[in-house]
Amino acid sequence: MRVSGNHLIDASGKTLQLRGVDVSGLEFAPIDGSPQPDGWGGQKPNLAAIAAWKINALRIPLNEASYLGYMTYNTDGSQHNPDPMGNYRQVVQQLVTDATARGMYVILDLHKNAPKGTVNGNLVEVAPQSSTQNQMADADNSVAFWTAIATAFKGNPNVIFDLFNEPYFDNVMTPTGVSGTAVAWHILLDGGTNKLFYAANTTFTQNWTSAGMQEMLNAVRATGATNVVMTAGVSWAQDTSQWVLYAPVDPLKQLACSWHAYAYGDPTLPGFGQSNYTWAEAILASGYPIIIGETGDPSGTAQLLPNLLPWADSNNVSVLAWTWNAWGQSSNQLITNANGTPTAGEGATFQAWTVNHK
Repeated sequence: MRVSGNHLIDASGKTLQLRGVDVSGLEFAPIDGSPQPDGWGGQKPNLAAIAAWKINALRIPLNEASYLGYMTYNTDGSQHNPDPMGNYRQVVQQLVTDATARGMYVILDLHKNAPKGTVNGNLVEVAPQSSTQNQMADADNSVAFWTAIATAFKGNPNVIFDLFNEPYFDNVMTPTGVSGTAVAWHILLDGGTNKLFYAANTTFTQNWTSAGMQEMLNAVRATGATNVVMTAGVSWAQDTSQWVLYAPVDPLKQLACSWHAYAYGDPTLPGFGQSNYTWAEAILASGYPIIIGETGDPSGTAQLLPNLLPWADSNNVSVLAWTWNAWGQSSNQLITNANGTPTAGEGATFQAWTVNHK
């Protein structure tokens, strides 16, 4: 898989549209201490069931502490092992191997992270928090995470690196000479000073340094990895209004825009309404592909997907839906069981879209 202009191409040079699903579990189960029995907290994906939907891509959320394997600490100073089964890297590798054997593409996403924090007067690695997402990657660990991931998977051209799940910038220090909406975009690209973070079930009101998209992309390329890389915009990856202006520079030109298209307000349109489509079309016109890494709908009635999916088809935009997990939730869920029975709204709509493609 490669970037060619504003779209992806496969090994034969044909235009490639990813039609995939997110599989949750690895980002939180190990740091919760409940990865058993399969390393996924009981949510290991049934690849045969996924393949029956003619899915060609998986997006796998990860957490950096488990992958890097360092000891973390709770607020009382006690140790917290983020890889209690001692096999996190092997679980990730096995999933990539198994999916590749089925001809699938895989997106590896940095989803959960935590910078170092002061606990009992000591600056230590703090246990990531499973229930809340931090606003950006951290300079303490995230660059090392991407160096490790890129080193491990640079020989897998079907693997994409999604540098950070959903950036948002609610509690930051304004960079010198920057103001207004540009503040978030500058910190997204180059990193900055953040005022609080979530870890060990606590809000830490401590300054920490975030890693910028450019620094993480540079770390990937420094390993020799030529894989496609995804970078998001701001406002939880929903605002792509200035993505082109603040996109990191990739010397290999293998960069794609990551967009999370969820409906808020008008259930038939993504979060910023028609503006989202206008911004997306400007990104495509500037020569970058778009991968919708997450989208979803109420499980009982799909309203956004009937609008979003035809638009994606007409613009060669890839789409992955959240989520292939049988949690019994009322929205953003594709299946009712591990065998792949679709939910009545989102699941049935998305399945009809995937199975009817060639």
